[in-house]
Amino acid sequence: AANGKPRLVPSVDGLALDADAVGKRVVAAISGTDRTVDVSPSVARPPFTTEDAQKPGVTTLVVDFKSPFPTNDTTRTNNLVVATKRINGTYVPPGGTFSLNGILGERTTDKGYADGTVIINGRLTRGTGGGISQVSTVIYNMAYFAGADIQEFTAHAFFIPRYPEGREATVYWPTVDNRWKNDTPFGMLLQTWVEGGYVHGRVWSTKTWDIKSVKGPRRNVVPPKTIRSDSLKCYPQQPNPGFDVTVTRQWFRHATTTMVKSESVRTHYVPEDEVVCTNPAATP
Repeated sequence: AANGKPRLVPSVDGLALDADAVGKRVVAAISGTDRTVDVSPSVARPPFTTEDAQKPGVTTLVVDFKSPFPTNDTTRTNNLVVATKRINGTYVPPGGTFSLNGILGERTTDKGYADGTVIINGRLTRGTGGGISQVSTVIYNMAYFAGADIQEFTAHAFFIPRYPEGREATVYWPTVDNRWKNDTPFGMLLQTWVEGGYVHGRVWSTKTWDIKSVKGPRRNVVPPKTIRSDSLKCYPQQPNPGFDVTVTRQWFRHATTTMVKSESVRTHYVPEDEVVCTNPAATP
C-alpha cells in the first residue's frame, strides 16, 4: 500500500531452465565426443502479470468501516492485532469465497493469541483468541456494504452494545465461520488494522452497489435477570435486554435510485443477565 491505497507492483519476467532437457544433454555429452552442454536459460513470463492484476479493477475504496473496542483489556487487543495483520492484504477474486476460519485457522498461543473474553452458554468467560468476534463483525460489515453474497454468519447470543443491532457476527473454531462470496465482476482487496481504539476494515474494488441498511424496531423485549455467583471462575456481566430485530439490506445500482434486490435478516438475542461476582478470589 502507498498512502493508505493499494499499490500495484509491476510483474517482471524471469529466467527458467529446463532441467529435464539439460539432464538429457548431460547424459549425451558423457558418451559423446563433444563434452560440452548448453545450459542457457530462457525467458519466463510470470503466471500473473501486470495486465492480469489490472483487470479485476481494484482501484477504489468501496467500503470503510470501523468498530470501537474496550482498550482496557490488553490481551484482547493483542488478539485483534494478530488477527487483523493476518487478514490484511487478502484478495478475493470475482467469484471467490472468503472464509474467516480458513484465513485465521485455529487460534492458538503459537500464533500469538492470548486469552480474551468469549461467550459460552450465554456467559462471558476467558478463552484463547477471545475477542476475534470483533474482527468478524468488521469483516461481516465489509462484505455487507460491498454487496457480497453472505453465505454463513452467526450473530452473538446476546446483544453487545458496541456492535450494530442485527448486523454483527461471531466466529468460533472450527464450527462457526464467517463466509461470503464475491459475486461482483471485480476483485476485492481487504485492508484491516487496529488503531485509535477501533478495528478498521476497508474494501478496495470497483463500486458496483450502493447498499442501504434499514433496521426495524426491537420486538419481543425480555429484561435481564441479576445473578450472584461465588464461583472462582465467575466473570462479571453488564445487563442488556434480549430482543428480536430485523435488518434489511437493499442493493441499488451504483449512483442510481434503482433497487435491484433486498434481503431481510431476523436476529434473536437472549437477555444478557447481570452477573455479580461475590468471591473476592475470582479473577476475571
